Amino acid sequence: MSLKEKGRRALDNSGISVPNLRLKTILDTLEDVEEMWYAIDLSTFSSKKKLFDYQESALRNAIRGLYYFYGKCGGDKKEFFEDAYRNILPETFSINERLVDLYQEGGFEVDEKGLPYYQIINRTSFWMATGSGKTLVIVKLIELLSSLMKLGLIPQKDILFLTHRDDLIGQFKRHVEEFNEGRMPSEKLELYELKEYGRVKTRLYNPTGIPVFYYRADLFDTEQSERRIDFRNYLNDGNWYLILDEAHKGDRGESKRQAIFNILCKNGFRFDFSATFTEEIDFKTCAYEFNLAEFVRRGYGKHIYVSSEDLRSFSRKEDFSPEEKQRILLKIFVLLTGLIKAREKVKDKVPYHKPLLLVLVNSVNTEDSDMELFFRELARIAEGEVQDSDFQRAKGELIQELENANFQFEFGSVRLSGEFLDLLREITFEDVLESVFNSKSTGTIEVVQIPQNRQELLFKLKSGDRPFALMKIGDITQWLKEKLEGYEVVERFEDESVFARLNDDEDINILMGCRAFYEGWDSNRPNVIAFINIGRGEDAKKFVLQSIGRGVRIEPFKNFRRRLEILYGNSQVDGETYRQVRDWATPVESLFVSGTKANNLETILQTLRTQREEEENLGDLFEINPEVQGKLLLVPEYEEIELMLIDSNRNHLHPLNPEDKERGCQLFRFMIV
Repeated sequence: MSLKEKGRRALDNSGISVPNLRLKTILDTLEDVEEMWYAIDLSTFSSKKKLFDYQESALRNAIRGLYYFYGKCGGDKKEFFEDAYRNILPETFSINERLVDLYQEGGFEVDEKGLPYYQIINRTSFWMATGSGKTLVIVKLIELLSSLMKLGLIPQKDILFLTHRDDLIGQFKRHVEEFNEGRMPSEKLELYELKEYGRVKTRLYNPTGIPVFYYRADLFDTEQSERRIDFRNYLNDGNWYLILDEAHKGDRGESKRQAIFNILCKNGFRFDFSATFTEEIDFKTCAYEFNLAEFVRRGYGKHIYVSSEDLRSFSRKEDFSPEEKQRILLKIFVLLTGLIKAREKVKDKVPYHKPLLLVLVNSVNTEDSDMELFFRELARIAEGEVQDSDFQRAKGELIQELENANFQFEFGSVRLSGEFLDLLREITFEDVLESVFNSKSTGTIEVVQIPQNRQELLFKLKSGDRPFALMKIGDITQWLKEKLEGYEVVERFEDESVFARLNDDEDINILMGCRAFYEGWDSNRPNVIAFINIGRGEDAKKFVLQSIGRGVRIEPFKNFRRRLEILYGNSQVDGETYRQVRDWATPVESLFVSGTKANNLETILQTLRTQREEEENLGDLFEINPEVQGKLLLVPEYEEIELMLIDSNRNHLHPLNPEDKERGCQLFRFMIV
């Protein structure tokens, strides 16, 4: 049976309809990979860190993809296309006229129909959630490639890692540094900026470890400048193992950069890692899927709740009254207060993060920008311009909504406990001041500037002694001059980034920002995310998914990054601790999301949920027994009890039908004879 037939049989027999995950379907049924291809220990990253099971699974499918292409198809792209993608991908696809000469220069055959698909099919993609540790998988993939090359299982080629921001390159370097600790020199990864390629490839260079080149993906061009590079200078005859981290962006037929990447790995192989794919080829060449939905389902991320409450009152200042804007923020602040209090109840037994509100806006410096509208209402509430009736109404609406909250991507029913809802009912405005604003009384906002830091501003109440909010934007200069006129500005003594140590600085309860920082930072703290005027178009889809991915991380105990119920089920938490904190664990382990248009957020997340529901429609696998049709079938009903049998040492009697008992005894006697 061919691999193609196996892939189709997996589709047909399972009832699964996933045309956009073609390669994964085949690789999941690939059974004849020779043991020598598993050349490295997939579980160990460093002396202090082990990979999660899903990260190991991603590497196994990387091995299967390489085995399929090089072991089965001999590195022949045409054979690979015929076996895996015939009738799945079109024979050709059209490209922009301005790219024809570029592709032809790179050695590709282009005819009047376009570019034959098989010429760019030497690739696999990995659809992995933000926060799932893609960079660790990438580092281990490099080790894997080196081992397979040494064994002669794949061709000898240079390795190039590309991502689109300097901070992400910095993150990659830190992971490599950790990976290298304690390893023999020959096992270490040696990193070189791509501009050093000529020097490194001279005969005088004798590497002791594994040479890996890196650069900014967005700086590739057809011309050379101070930072931008002409890809021709690093073409290497297309013999790159090319690893792209969130660098796949750009339509395959329109993007010059995507054409350059295809040329660089023409005779090599390409690996795309991303949390947000949009191109059909990325889905169909997907070797492994662990997207946001799967990340949450498997207990590695927070439960996700999308509020039905629109933040439309922040869309235009003239459309809604200040009271309407205030009511929305009061609901968010009451929720944040409740989450902070819930965490206080359990932190001695389970050292959870301190919950944080993340406010993401579309505009910052324009007149009446989204950030400005939010800040105005924040200041009004801080100064106490709140009627008790408005506060009580906001609190009541919040509780009513959360009583029937439905969480995303969940297999079973997830509900907020009555204890948590009762806690919300008891919250006062003074509680909000203390928990959110770090003050026992209302007061005017004071601006705290960090010397030499042009991206961060802190805010505190004059009636309080600690900052409660942090703004991080591209440049704070205009805000200081125009938006914060009339506010007192003081300088902070410490000259350091607060954002960089947000996990440790529990004073900050609100983080305000725009699109500038939705990637490249790690924190468990976001429990509430408010998107203001964000949520339309493909760019918004990527931004929302990436941002939510930044908010779903969970770590009840240090280095245990799964929800408490999962840790308890795996015997990693004792039963007494679990029972004492479980009513409070769900809210602290949840991410509450709201947006200017709730339907937009729901639609974005629906793209992940629908696919998985189709895959796991187990009902399609069963047929109704004709002998029981029309007959009454008894369905058991269950009721909750305080005693959990699994934690009890008592013996339990289970009534047994006498006929079943006799059959059991006969079987037992037969087995011991």
